[in-house]
Formats: sequence, C-alpha cells, structure tokens
Amino acid sequence: MIPSFLKNNSKIYLVAPSFGCTFSPYNDRLLESIKILKNMGYDIYIGPNCFKNNNTASNTAKKRAKEFMDAYKSDVDLILSVG
Repeated sequence: MIPSFLKNNSKIYLVAPSFGCTFSPYNDRLLESIKILKNMGYDIYIGPNCFKNNNTASNTAKKRAKEFMDAYKSDVDLILSVG
C-alpha cells in the first residue's frame, strides 16, 4: 500500500523516542519547524518528551514508549521523530 500525500489540516504527531530538543540549535530549529508546518495548514501535536532531557535520552524508556504508542494509536496522518 502506498501512503497518500498530506493534505491541508493533516495531523502530524511529533515524538522523541530517543533525543529531546532541549538546547540550541535543536530546540530553536524544532520551534521554527513547528511554526512553518502550522503555517502550511497542518495540525501539530507535540508529544510530552519532545522538549525533555533525562541525561542521555528524552525520558525513561517506558515514557518514551508510551509517547510513541499514544501517537500510533491516535488518528494522526504522520508520526515524526524530532531527534
């Protein structure tokens, strides 16, 4: 099956299954990307770990897995990793 192209008002869920964007230039670039995607007409959902840092990863393994599964079970059109 070939996925369809995104349309206006498509839903994009951002997740951080590894690295959270907590310092420059990563957080600056992510914030700018979110602004651009919203201006393009997409609905952006930001996972709870996208701007977190738990030493070497965005959060604990269980919280990162929950974030991804919440995105997977949602009705979004695209899941993107921020790291």
